[in-house]
Amino acid sequence: MPSRGTVASATNPAATAPAPPPGNTRDSLDVVGKLVVKSRGGAERGLTALVAKAGGTTVIRQRGTRVTVIEAIVPNPSYGRFAAGLKRIGAWQVEAGRSSLPDPVRVAVRLAE
Repeated sequence: MPSRGTVASATNPAATAPAPPPGNTRDSLDVVGKLVVKSRGGAERGLTALVAKAGGTTVIRQRGTRVTVIEAIVPNPSYGRFAAGLKRIGAWQVEAGRSSLPDPVRVAVRLAE
C-alpha cells in the first residue's frame, strides 16, 4: 500500500511520486509581464479581444486600485502574434519567462497606467 502523499496506479501500486498538495492544482505561469497603458479600462477591453483573437482564454482578472492583473492561456502557435498585439496596446515588458514556451502558454499581464 502506498504511503500518504503518493500516487498509486494499477500498473505501479507502490508509486513514490508525491501527490499535489490539496488546493494547489494551478499551473505555473510561463510568461509574466507589465503593460503600461494610458487607460486601464480601454487596455482591458483590448487585451480581452486580443486573447480571443489569438484563440486563447482569459482565466483570471483581478482589479486593484493601481494595477489590473489578467491571466490568460494562449495557444503557443499564436503567442508571437499575441505578444506583438500587446505592444500595440501599450509598452509591453516581459518580467519573467521560460526560455522554451509550452503549448498552451499561460501568461500574466499586469496593466498599469
